Amino acid sequence: MEVIELNSKKEKPTKGKILLTGKIRNESPLIIGTGKGDAVDTEVILNEKGQPYIPATSFAGALKHHLENEYETAEIVTSVFGSGNLQSIMIVDDLYPLDAPVVTTRDGIKINRLTGIVEAKKKYDYELVEKGSEFNLRIELTIRDGEEDIESSVFSLLATVVDELESGAISIGAMGSKGFGKITISEVKAYRFVFPEDGRKWLKYLANGLTEDSNHLSVNLKEYPKLEKRNNLLLDIDAVFEIKNSLMIGSSIVESGEDEDKDPDKTALTSREQFVLSGTALKGAIRDRAVRIHNTLSGKNVSANEDPEDIKELFGWVDEEGKDSYKSKSRVRVTESYINKNTVHHERQPRIKIDRFTGGVIGGALFETEPIWHKEEKIKVKIQVKKQKDRDSFWEVGLMLLVLKDLWNADLPVGGEKSIGRGLLVGRRARIRVDGREFEIEENEKGTLDIKGDRDIMEKYVSKFLEHVGRQKHAQN
Repeated sequence: MEVIELNSKKEKPTKGKILLTGKIRNESPLIIGTGKGDAVDTEVILNEKGQPYIPATSFAGALKHHLENEYETAEIVTSVFGSGNLQSIMIVDDLYPLDAPVVTTRDGIKINRLTGIVEAKKKYDYELVEKGSEFNLRIELTIRDGEEDIESSVFSLLATVVDELESGAISIGAMGSKGFGKITISEVKAYRFVFPEDGRKWLKYLANGLTEDSNHLSVNLKEYPKLEKRNNLLLDIDAVFEIKNSLMIGSSIVESGEDEDKDPDKTALTSREQFVLSGTALKGAIRDRAVRIHNTLSGKNVSANEDPEDIKELFGWVDEEGKDSYKSKSRVRVTESYINKNTVHHERQPRIKIDRFTGGVIGGALFETEPIWHKEEKIKVKIQVKKQKDRDSFWEVGLMLLVLKDLWNADLPVGGEKSIGRGLLVGRRARIRVDGREFEIEENEKGTLDIKGDRDIMEKYVSKFLEHVGRQKHAQN
């Protein structure tokens, strides 16, 4: 006798249940917003207890999108997640926090490339969940009568998902291309219930949760083959930098009563007691320099505030004014970098504002900032570029190598207060992987570079970019 009742006469009898549990941890800031709020432009979504959480729809959507884009999934993703008139066999619970997530606010700006200053009415702020919080994960899958043959494929899909989560390859929420929303998994457990023999055990689980009696139902996902992965990654750069002098990724100071006079006007951004080189600042600097290089070599106006069409496609673009329906998702992804406070100096610097006409100090214009200064820090930077769909092109690699060169040689400032020399980085070593090829660059004791890999191939990538912009220049003429 079946212990699972049917919800409708048309639904097939349940022949088994697969259960996956674990802990999800956000390794970078997480933004799952509810839209514009009263105090900030984007508020973090909260549950009935006022806690940030990850909605099941967001989590399941991120999994499906990642699998469809990165793997040869055949029909298994459709079978598991559903599509059109096909019902999903998967139920994901909302992911509630297991600790007390820290919610903070960051602000962003849009820089006018022509003037180099913030565009009017383009400042915005948003809430985020700081990195390091844990959330519960529970996924239930139903195997129905006549569908037992997909069970092995379901376990392969779960094994693939767990492997991707363990490596931090899946992001969720907003600003994923700027390093936000990176999640990992731990304490993974998988169970298989077969009906009718395991019916009572399933009911016991529903009543009391998983116990030691459930251990014999566990499944080792590592025994199942992973899905076949596509080669979608064109460029992968892992580099280590040092600060040349000082760095200011600004964080607004909130007035704090009697101590407000002691607070500096601006301090360096922190997260979980670490300083941050934010993904938004890094990607913004990279994009700006990519545009300048592109415009210079293609003969366009170097200071034009409008990005070329191929740069829009590469870095992503949407018309904020709603005049153009064209949208492009970024193929460039960077990560946030975290800097141990013990590896840098951080001290205040008083500054004044000078009247350019008289050369004297403007009254009441004394202010203080607190940047971080070079000591013994090693800042890890990761930059990735995905392939353009249905096209084989390497011009993007050549462009990004030129950008990396400027960043490496302290010629591309990142963050604020660039006009007084802040934000310059110095490259120390880098590993560059391009569609299966690998190169390594490292500064030796003499101050010169040791390069492992075929230099001629790297030059060819730059030549590909020069040919690309050359064709555009020729088309203009």
